[in-house]
Amino acid sequence: MKLRRTFAVVIAVIAIVLGLAVVSGFQLYDEAVSEREQQSVDTAATAAAAQVDSVLAERARTIELAATDPVMLTQSRQRRATLRRLVTQTPFQGLSVIRANGTMTAIESEGLSADRRAAVIGGDFSDRTYVQQALAGQTHVSEPIEAETGNLIVTIATPIRANGSVVAVLSGAVHVRD
Repeated sequence: MKLRRTFAVVIAVIAIVLGLAVVSGFQLYDEAVSEREQQSVDTAATAAAAQVDSVLAERARTIELAATDPVMLTQSRQRRATLRRLVTQTPFQGLSVIRANGTMTAIESEGLSADRRAAVIGGDFSDRTYVQQALAGQTHVSEPIEAETGNLIVTIATPIRANGSVVAVLSGAVHVRD
């Protein structure tokens, strides 16, 4: 009888030790899988951020180049045609020119109605960060914001210079897509 009880106790202790070993093994495995998963997510996020930075830098170079076109300084049909061409041939869904006093003087955008264009032209945009930064002489890339159209956009603005002075801002909107 005593031998049975001892045997039962030994079996119970072995079962408890083995159970603890199995549970500990699963916990270690779960931690290792979670760590690898986190590393994979971090790597993917870093790669995506680098790709987004690269795309935004390319968009900034595009708008900086467009701002050097002398037609941007004019109030002409030629400027409107140039803006329209840039909207159709570049990744920008909309472009606008804003004078140094903050007044919008031109806008071209995909799907913009004539009534909406007329309502926006002449508006004061001097309180916008992207306008202020560009008027200070710096190209500015905004954080994503929701536009009046409901689209999530990033605005890239750069100064337009004449004789070394900033006289206006060329800004472009890029829709952020999922």
